[in-house]
Amino acid sequence: MSQYDTDKVIDGEAIRDTNDVLSSVSDHRVFAPKTIAICNKLNQSVDFQLQGSFESAFTEVFDIGAVFNVAANTNDWQNADVYFPYLRLKATATTSPTTGDLTAYFLKRE
Repeated sequence: MSQYDTDKVIDGEAIRDTNDVLSSVSDHRVFAPKTIAICNKLNQSVDFQLQGSFESAFTEVFDIGAVFNVAANTNDWQNADVYFPYLRLKATATTSPTTGDLTAYFLKRE
């Protein structure tokens, strides 16, 4: 039976500008990433870039795949079928939001 784990990497972030927001780092040395789940309760859409590194300090950063967009007030997901020991998300609101918050998860499996 497969085991799984979930990392909440952005926790109710009330973004109010268009500056980049970096998530916390998700450790994938034991569990492989499978899915990125986004709960965008902001009143603006948000662009996401998956980033990986071979070290938790992220001194060497690799952008993985294409930027993906999550519309305002929606939940969405993306596959994360790539391996780096450490992953994070870079989130950028396309227009400054005035209400709501943003939450993101990495869903992982053995």
